[in-house]
Amino acid sequence: MIKKTLMLIIILTPTTLLAQKMPKGFLVDSDNSIRCAILQSGLTCEIDNTVWQPDKAEPDDCEFDRIKILSMDINGVPAGGWLCTSDTWMHEGIKPLAMGKNWQAKGYQCERHKARLLCRNKAGHGWSIGKKSIKLF
Repeated sequence: MIKKTLMLIIILTPTTLLAQKMPKGFLVDSDNSIRCAILQSGLTCEIDNTVWQPDKAEPDDCEFDRIKILSMDINGVPAGGWLCTSDTWMHEGIKPLAMGKNWQAKGYQCERHKARLLCRNKAGHGWSIGKKSIKLF
């Protein structure tokens, strides 16, 4: 009886730990061209298929994928930039955010509108992402 109990604990523990480390987030657009999640630095959105370019120059020394991102901490102003990465934080738990729906987690709120994604932090700072423009506030 004790061996069965210990075996069950050993089997469940890695799954529980893995689930706790997976970021909370969502996808936007049919091609998932916007992917947002809460990472260690705060709310981060990876952005494809937009004409917007971050103020910072695209990295020349990146051997991997160059991804446009927006990020903000819980009270700070947002910033745009480039991420050089060979990996992703995406996982099966990240689901699409339906049109007209809201998403909230850890003090952040995002609203999906027809042509825009609007996200804010606790201090009211945030961004509005559209296909042709991105506004930071």
